[in-house]
Amino acid sequence: MTVKKIAGYVFYVLAILLILAMIAQLDVIIISAVKLTRIFSSGEDDYEKGRAVGSLFYWVIHVARIITLWKYARRWISGNVSTGGKE
Repeated sequence: MTVKKIAGYVFYVLAILLILAMIAQLDVIIISAVKLTRIFSSGEDDYEKGRAVGSLFYWVIHVARIITLWKYARRWISGNVSTGGKE
């Protein structure tokens, strides 16, 4: 096994752990989405607005990490380097 293949399996495991963490905190994700919509409709103070935006930003980064880990794991395990549609 090459180093990239081993790293690919490690990336799969990390992506699965991040997915499980996201599922376990699904209620927090829903609450942060609801709080973000309340920013525009209610008179919340600046602290709560910043907290809502920061929480949503965290979840966007979390999902981006999952997608990135999964993409590189798939690429490195299969051994095929895609050219992105260009041949």
